[in-house]
Amino acid sequence: MTTVSVSGGGGYVGSVLVPLLLAGGHRVRVLDLFLFGEQTLPAHPMLEIHRGDIRDDTAVSRWLSGSDVAIHLAGIANDPSCALDRALSWDINVGGSSTIIDAARRSGVRLFVYTSSASVYGRAEDRPVDEESPTAPITVYGETKLRTEELLRAAAGPDFRPVIIRPAALYGYSPRLRLDLTVNLFANHAVHRGAVTVFGGAQLRPTLHVADLCRLILALLRNSWQAQHCAVFNAGNENSTVQQIASRVVDAVNSRLGTAHSRATVSTVASDDQRSYAIDSTAVRRILGFRPARAMEAGVDGLCDAFSRDLVPDPLDDDRYYNVRRVQRLLGSLS
Repeated sequence: MTTVSVSGGGGYVGSVLVPLLLAGGHRVRVLDLFLFGEQTLPAHPMLEIHRGDIRDDTAVSRWLSGSDVAIHLAGIANDPSCALDRALSWDINVGGSSTIIDAARRSGVRLFVYTSSASVYGRAEDRPVDEESPTAPITVYGETKLRTEELLRAAAGPDFRPVIIRPAALYGYSPRLRLDLTVNLFANHAVHRGAVTVFGGAQLRPTLHVADLCRLILALLRNSWQAQHCAVFNAGNENSTVQQIASRVVDAVNSRLGTAHSRATVSTVASDDQRSYAIDSTAVRRILGFRPARAMEAGVDGLCDAFSRDLVPDPLDDDRYYNVRRVQRLLGSLS
């Protein structure tokens, strides 16, 4: 039986991934502070919860002891949240990652999976970027992700071969739902405001359903393929402009709600958002045989279903769904 340790296992990705790992017969250990809520993971006899900070070497070492696989998801997520406090973001995202990497090597972890971000590419509009393309992050979040990748490359060796995933912008329902992600935000506003505002619109964004990212991580656990030194994979499904994403989301919501509801609309305002990139995910298909299974419309339908079943109380105002709001509140409580 494989023991899989997941940092951030109570988060947006983790709360989808952990039940899949348990269903696959793995023993799972989660390290999380649960700052966005504690009811994201169901009780399970094979699930062990470690409440702790990824910067705490004692807590991290205890969590990783005897683990076969480490999946590192934890950290301050998204550009606006990291921009609130650059030093803290580096301390958690890079310092905490360094603590986990060192402990994983000491513990003899055989597979280390790190979810980086496609934001490490910065602006890349001429063509879809692949894993060999230059990296030039333009945000604090992207910088911390790239620095952690560099730490993993430096730590890699015959007995420690990490796999780095650079996911596209994620979307879809999760028990620890985020409504600050582009597709999810648009779906929420279309359903609950009847209107979506696009800032800019010409920026390119690659997208991927959160469940497809989890499927890729599971594929890495099952696959007999072994990383050579340190493998990097882009993971995306579709590349679209933000305007195209908004139009597709609104069309999907209007189709789902039908004629009994007023049709949601899209408007556009100017924006100085410079983030714009498309990614090439050919390598993960060629090497691992992985293909995303969910289209954007299916993700929107899943969100609409969650809204209709009252699984998402107070979706416009509750800060548990918005990373930057929760981080602002936590920082305010420390000042």
